[in-house]
Amino acid sequence: MRAALYPLLNDDHVAVRAAARAELAQRGATETDAMLHEVLALKHERARREGLRVLQARKANTTPFLRDRDPSVRARTLAGAGFATDAITKSMLRLDPLTRALAIERKGLVAWAREAVGDRHEIVRIGAARVVRDPASLRRLLRDPSWRVRLAALYRCERLRDKNNVPALIDSLPRAVGRLQAQTLRVLVALTHADFGLDVPRWQRWWRDQGKSFEVPAPRAAPKPKESRTSAALSFRRLPVTSNRICFVIDGSRSMEKPAPGRARRARRRGGPVLSRWDLVVADLKSVVAGLPRGARFNVIVFQTGLLTWKKKLVRATPGAKRACQAWIDELKPAGWTNLFDALEQAMADDDVDSLFVLTDGVPSRGAETTRTAILEEIRLLNHYRLVEINCVQAGGSEGLGKRWHGFLEELARSNYGRSIRE
Repeated sequence: MRAALYPLLNDDHVAVRAAARAELAQRGATETDAMLHEVLALKHERARREGLRVLQARKANTTPFLRDRDPSVRARTLAGAGFATDAITKSMLRLDPLTRALAIERKGLVAWAREAVGDRHEIVRIGAARVVRDPASLRRLLRDPSWRVRLAALYRCERLRDKNNVPALIDSLPRAVGRLQAQTLRVLVALTHADFGLDVPRWQRWWRDQGKSFEVPAPRAAPKPKESRTSAALSFRRLPVTSNRICFVIDGSRSMEKPAPGRARRARRRGGPVLSRWDLVVADLKSVVAGLPRGARFNVIVFQTGLLTWKKKLVRATPGAKRACQAWIDELKPAGWTNLFDALEQAMADDDVDSLFVLTDGVPSRGAETTRTAILEEIRLLNHYRLVEINCVQAGGSEGLGKRWHGFLEELARSNYGRSIRE
């Protein structure tokens, strides 16, 4: 039976591969060791990668896959669980960038990370930013040309809570824009419990006066930062828009034709038309697009059974682009099923995107991944070095959600730097 299933792990159709994984996952516990050796011997890297997913779900010892000849198989091994950390050796730092970055992270050795701060590959510097501890390395990373490296360094500063990183954070504030600006300010407020907004000279004076005697306060008592000029200007379905490189990922399935929560009752009382979920989203989306500053870049992806994409890449928010996008939105009609995963994957394929705003009212029913566990895990892997912020809106509240999908969007947002709401 296993021999018959293994070729299907390399099938070109994602649904066939998913079915083969599901069947292998149900094999008896005594078959795990045999499966491990058989998967390692498979010829095609896609089949080994899919087989590795099965073994990780079965909590098998995946250490042998660290020596796989294919970088994607090694990466999935390092990004998961079930391998021996002692098997990560310094020789892995001579392999491909993805393997190097993950080896630095999972080994957690500061010496390896410090050596990688100046690596020419972005993902290796991100891996280093998640491990280094010394202020000199973090200062250098906060000045990195890559916004992702700077963002990883910001999250590291927030986690370390070291007062010696405060001057570098203040120095980086004038160069930060959009999401980086909002995150820099948030980390400064969290570490200092002071809030001078974007007034850099005031931050500098405060540090000159308070720096020597300053002690980082307890994290739970930190006040929320005041909204900066960028984050106060716009919101999408009550979620603040702080980024200037945004993709809106909107559910256009047939269920979006249902009345918006509470609207049918109010419409009957007032004698007006009943607004659907789609009506509300379209109105709000057009309003947000109209309000985007000229320096912003944006795109819109609508997911049904397939995907409807306004542009292939983010475009500048010029008046003409805004009008064109609004006209495109007006032409759309809800139809079909809910292909959430493929829409997320396509949105994150644009290297310029740093934030997503995802709205859906149902559960994923089409696409490469349709189970809760698989979607969360695959997005986690996709986003490990992309660092995209995923904000989520559950339209229609909990209506139509099965028990296993409750809290799905909240978890998707929480594990990808974002916020979530229900409406």
